[in-house]
Amino acid sequence: MQLVSTRWLENQRQRVTTEADLKISFLQVWDDSLPSNTVLTDNGSAPHGVTRAIKANRKTVPPRYVTFEQNIWVLDGSGVVLPENGGLETGFISEALGDEEGEFDTPPEVTIGFATTNGLRLKNVVIEWDRAFGDYAVTFDVVGLLRGEEVFTQHVAFNTTPISSVTIGQRLCDTLVVQVHKWSLPYRRVRLDSLTVTHSLTYDKHRITKFEHYQEVDPLSASLPKSGARFSID
Repeated sequence: MQLVSTRWLENQRQRVTTEADLKISFLQVWDDSLPSNTVLTDNGSAPHGVTRAIKANRKTVPPRYVTFEQNIWVLDGSGVVLPENGGLETGFISEALGDEEGEFDTPPEVTIGFATTNGLRLKNVVIEWDRAFGDYAVTFDVVGLLRGEEVFTQHVAFNTTPISSVTIGQRLCDTLVVQVHKWSLPYRRVRLDSLTVTHSLTYDKHRITKFEHYQEVDPLSASLPKSGARFSID
């Protein structure tokens, strides 16, 4: 329970209360899609890569398209030949191949611009790498920018799973850059299928147009009273 002052309690008992400094915060907002107007770019993708098709919380696994990368074209019938008419939803596939150690001279990167004036206060970033083949980035960075200035860099090493969760810690940024330094297998391209962000939202009295408390009590029920609040924003 949040402790309040005696003065605040006395004010709330009045028929007409004085102006209060009201803020409503949601500490973790998880979107089913990337924020509207998000711009996705890269520093070099393969012809069959579609960076703009990166989704949040992708529900389906992309097909196992066969290409001339090491051990990708396995003659067991599990691969799918790339269609000639396009229509791919592959996500980011880097133009560059890793070397014998899975490392890159120039790290492949994906840039996510949120197209917002004030930025987003990010808490967490969840990256799904190559779910079709189960490959992943072993070493990578998540860099946050605000108005072109770097505000944080989260370095991840020794990753061993196709899904990576990176904690940001409520840092404000308007652009994210994912840079891959080492891939899990040699002579493979980086693949990034899905990227989901969680962020926090705060509304102050300048945006809240209506606010009310309510309490529901059933004298015939053994359940505890239910208290809550309703509010509207502009």
